[in-house]
Amino acid sequence: MIAVPLTLAVLGIGAVGSMVLARRPVASLFVSLASLVVAGFFCCGAALRILLGAESLGAVSAPWPLPMGSATLALDGLAAWFLLVIGAVSTAVAVYSWDYFRAAIGRDAIWAATALLNVLVAAMVITVCAGDVILFMVGWELMSLAAFLLVGFYHRDPRTRRGAWMYLIATHLGTALGVLPVFGAFAASTGSTSFAGFAGAFDSSRTPVCAVLFFLGLLGFGTKAGIMPMHVWLPEAHPVAPSPVSALMSGVVIKTGIYGLLRLITWLPPLPRACAFAVIAIAVATGVMAILYALAQRQYKRMLAYSSVENIGIIMLG
Repeated sequence: MIAVPLTLAVLGIGAVGSMVLARRPVASLFVSLASLVVAGFFCCGAALRILLGAESLGAVSAPWPLPMGSATLALDGLAAWFLLVIGAVSTAVAVYSWDYFRAAIGRDAIWAATALLNVLVAAMVITVCAGDVILFMVGWELMSLAAFLLVGFYHRDPRTRRGAWMYLIATHLGTALGVLPVFGAFAASTGSTSFAGFAGAFDSSRTPVCAVLFFLGLLGFGTKAGIMPMHVWLPEAHPVAPSPVSALMSGVVIKTGIYGLLRLITWLPPLPRACAFAVIAIAVATGVMAILYALAQRQYKRMLAYSSVENIGIIMLG
């Protein structure tokens, strides 16, 4: 379990090092991307040890100055699977980013982009490993802010600014209308913000309440994931972002929405069959409509954005 805090420390060093070495762009680029690679290996190693049974499930807590919640990181099978994906994709993105960003040295503030890449990956690690509502929201919001700044990196283009703001507005609407009400309901029911007590907070006798919480989660987490009709931000944000950022967003950022929905399901009792039918209908519509939109595109990255939405539809169907 020590690998997760160590990963966050490495990513922090990468972000700070990138800013400190801003006047030496090649060194800044190397330090930040090397940190991503090292952190990626730590993520994959920690995840594989859990998934292969070589290490028992665990949690680590640390004191912090906030008046509620706790800084608790927990790693179970579900978190380990997503941590594995985050580690693998971020490592590949770091390797690709070396040539991509080195070509832009002298033209753009590369140190800012690479520092934000470290922050974005750290935020995703916090999100999937959080064992408390407050820490989850810290990671969730930090992820949204870092992604917003990275999507808007080429901010002189009006289309870039539009795509970045659409992403930020959509993700915050999803959080406000879906994620926060769900967490608020669980925290009120258990009297705690710790995820450890959320399972069983609502029993099967409260089926209507559980169904409402599920659909609120579908709205909130589904907006981050890009399921239809909450996908509108993705075709606008994906094409204008730097290519490494597009890869991270399609590969793992939108998948954190799936993580949130799966985590919610582990806390709820068996849901009515109608919930399953609704998810299947939404998933089929998302997959079919997105691939039709993708086929109609003439801009390559916009086509990939709709392809990402289609992949989310397939995952939702599963």
